[in-house]
Amino acid sequence: MTWIVELLDGRVREELDELPPDMKARFRRIVELIQGYGLERVREPHVKHLEGALWEMRMKGKDGISRAI
Repeated sequence: MTWIVELLDGRVREELDELPPDMKARFRRIVELIQGYGLERVREPHVKHLEGALWEMRMKGKDGISRAI
């Protein structure tokens, strides 16, 4: 199965654009991991299964922590 990570809408893009550079880089890296290996194979600390079809991406940088569902 091929995984593709898509952003929900322009508002999400704007929020990502406002992240510090290190967190944006971390987001891109997690996307690469998901697309390369599949969501189920990428685990904490990168992603965490919440329930059903919901998963949480976890980005940590020098300015703090960001989360995306």
